[in-house]
Amino acid sequence: MFLDFATAKGQRDWLETAQMYGGVYLVGNRWVLSSSPRKNMETLRDEFGGTIEESTSYGGASRAPGAQGPSDQLK
Repeated sequence: MFLDFATAKGQRDWLETAQMYGGVYLVGNRWVLSSSPRKNMETLRDEFGGTIEESTSYGGASRAPGAQGPSDQLK
C-alpha cells in the first residue's frame, strides 16, 4: 500500500495510529509504503530511499540503530 500526505503532520498522525496495529513501513518525505515481509521493504528502500520502521501491535515502533524516524526526517 502506498500513501502520500499533504502535510508532515498528517503523515505523523497516520503513522502513530497505524503503528498501534503493527507492521512494516517504509517512510519517506510525506509518503509511506506498507508491505510484508520486511524483505520487500528492503528492496523498495534500495529503489526509493526512506527508512524502514517496524512496530508490534499495541506497542510502539522500532527502527534500526542509528536510523532516522519520520519525525527526524520531517524537521
